[in-house]
Amino acid sequence: MLLKIFLIFFFVSDVLEVNVDETSVGTLFQVNISGAPDGLANLVIVINGDTLKSENIIVTSNFTAPGDSSTIRIVDGSWSGDVKVYVSSYPAYAYITYVHQTVPGPKAYDSLIIYPGAYENLVILSQWDSLIRGKNGGKISISTPVDTAGDTVFFRVYPVDRWFNPVLFDSVMSDTILLSTDCPYADYLSLGVFSSTYPPFVEGWGVFYRANDLSNPYDSTRYWGYSLKRSYIQDTSSFLMEPGPPEKVMFLLPGEFPNPGEISKGKLGTPQVQIQGVPFEVQLRVTDKYWNVTYTAFELIGHKFKLFIDADSSSYFSDVFEINSAGDTGAVIQMRIDVTGDKLVWLEDLTDPILSESLKQVKSIVKVEPKAGYLSLEIEKDKIVPYEKIKVTAKVYDVNNQALPGRSVIFKSNFGFFDPETVATNERGEAISYYQAPIPESNDTIDTLQAWTLGDNLVSDKKSVEIIYPQKIDLNKIPLVNYPNPFGSVSRPYTIFLYRIPDTLMVDRVVLEIYDIWGNKVVSKRFERGHNGALVGQMNIVTWDGKNDKGLKVATGVYVAYLKVYSGGKVAIKRKRMVGVVW
Repeated sequence: MLLKIFLIFFFVSDVLEVNVDETSVGTLFQVNISGAPDGLANLVIVINGDTLKSENIIVTSNFTAPGDSSTIRIVDGSWSGDVKVYVSSYPAYAYITYVHQTVPGPKAYDSLIIYPGAYENLVILSQWDSLIRGKNGGKISISTPVDTAGDTVFFRVYPVDRWFNPVLFDSVMSDTILLSTDCPYADYLSLGVFSSTYPPFVEGWGVFYRANDLSNPYDSTRYWGYSLKRSYIQDTSSFLMEPGPPEKVMFLLPGEFPNPGEISKGKLGTPQVQIQGVPFEVQLRVTDKYWNVTYTAFELIGHKFKLFIDADSSSYFSDVFEINSAGDTGAVIQMRIDVTGDKLVWLEDLTDPILSESLKQVKSIVKVEPKAGYLSLEIEKDKIVPYEKIKVTAKVYDVNNQALPGRSVIFKSNFGFFDPETVATNERGEAISYYQAPIPESNDTIDTLQAWTLGDNLVSDKKSVEIIYPQKIDLNKIPLVNYPNPFGSVSRPYTIFLYRIPDTLMVDRVVLEIYDIWGNKVVSKRFERGHNGALVGQMNIVTWDGKNDKGLKVATGVYVAYLKVYSGGKVAIKRKRMVGVVW
C-alpha cells in the first residue's frame, strides 16, 4: 500500500494538452489530460492572473461528472473533452490547468489565445462603472454614481461581443457612435470614432448642469450611445447629479416651474392669469449657480422680500414679506397685485443684495385681469312647457361695472339641463347657454337656474322658471336629446341621451340605434319595459361611450341616432338625433 502511494506522487507525470494555439469565445476546442490521478477534478482557466468563474467554462466529454460546468472525471489516468470559454484573453494568453478534488500537488498546464467574438453590443461605462466580461457579464457600479452639477463626468463606449468582451478594432473600424444625453444643458461628445488601440473605445466627457430630484429614486440623468452602422446596437447609462452649493434664489409664480441649466433662464412655463386684488402663492427656491434647487430653503428664514411691478416704472407693491418658516425645497409667500394688465414683476431680497440680483434674473410677465364684481342672470321666459328650450344669458361685470370678457361661466339647474354647461363670456361680458325643461313628475314644477364664474373670483346669480304640466302629451312633440354634443376630446368621453315616455303609453320595448353617415349601423341598444331606457312616466337616461357593438371606438365624425318606442307591436314614437364625435 505504501509503495502504491509512493508511485502516485513521485513516478506519475501528468500531461495537459490543448489541440489549438488560438480560438474564439464560444467556440469548442479540445483538451487532453494523461498520467493524472483518477477521480473528480475541475478545469481551471486563468487570464491575466484572474481565475474564471465556472459559469464561463463549459465542458463536454464522454465522462460525465456531478458538480458545476467545469467538473471532469479522470478515468484510468486520462480525460479528453471539448471546452468552451466565454471570456476573451486577447492579447494575453489563457492558461489551462486542472485541480484534483482529492489529490494535491503541482498540475500540468497549457496555454492559448482566446479572441473576442463578433461585434454585437455596445457598453457605456461612466467613471463609476466597471465592465464584467463573460456569460453573465455586463457593467456594475463600483461606487455610488452621484456627482455635482457642473462637474466633469467621464465615460467610455466599448464595442463588445455577446458576452461583453471588447471586440477587435477591425470589426468596428467603419462604425460611428452617436452619443447623446437627456440633459438639455449637458456639454457632451456628439460624434466619435473608435480608437485603434485594443480594446477599441470612444472616450468622452460631459458637464451636466441639471441636478436630479434626489427625493425621487427613479429620477436620474441618462446618456446613451448607439451605432450608426447598426442602429439596433445601443446602450444607456445613468447617474444622479446633486445640486451644487447654494448661490441664488428664484421665485415661481403659479404656472411656472424650475428649469436648471448653464444657459437657462432658471424657469419655464406660462404664469397663470391672476385676478386683481386676489392673493396668490409665490414659491421661493434656493438654488445653486445653475438654478438647481439645493434643499436649503431654511436659509431664507428671516429674509425680507418685496414684490415690484413694472407699472410706469414707478409703482410697486408696498408690503414687505418676512420669511418665518421654510420647508426643505422652499418657502411660500402670499401676494396680490392691485393693478391690471400685462405686468413685469420681480422680487427683491431686502436682506441680501447678492440674492436680490439673482431674483432680478428671473423676472416674469403675468396677466392681471379685473376682479369680477357681480353676475346678472337673464332668462328668455319664466314659464315654459316640458322640452321647451329657452335662451339664458349670464352677464359678468367688474367692480367698476365694466363688462368682463373671457370669464368661464358654469350653468346648472335642478331638473333640466343646459347646452352647453360651460361658456366663456364674449366681448360684451355675456355667456349664453340654452336650457331645456323636463316633463314634471306630476303637477307644475319650479326649477332653479344658476350660473357662476369659474375660479377663485366667484360671482353668481340664479333665477326660477315654472314648468307647466300639460293636460295632454303630444307624442309627436317628445324629443330625443343628448349632452354633450359633440362629445369626445372636446368635452367628455361619453354622451347621455335623455327622453321621456308618457305613462299613457303601453310600452313593449324601446330600441336606440346609431348609424354612421353612410348608413352603417354601429350601435344597437334594446330596452325592455320596466327597465331604464323603457321607463314610462319618468326620464330615461342612456349613455353612449362612442364605441361600436364590437367594443371599438368609432371614428371622428357625425352619426345619426334613431329612437323607436314600440307599443302593441308597432312603432308608437320615432325620433332622430344628430350626434357629433370628436377624438
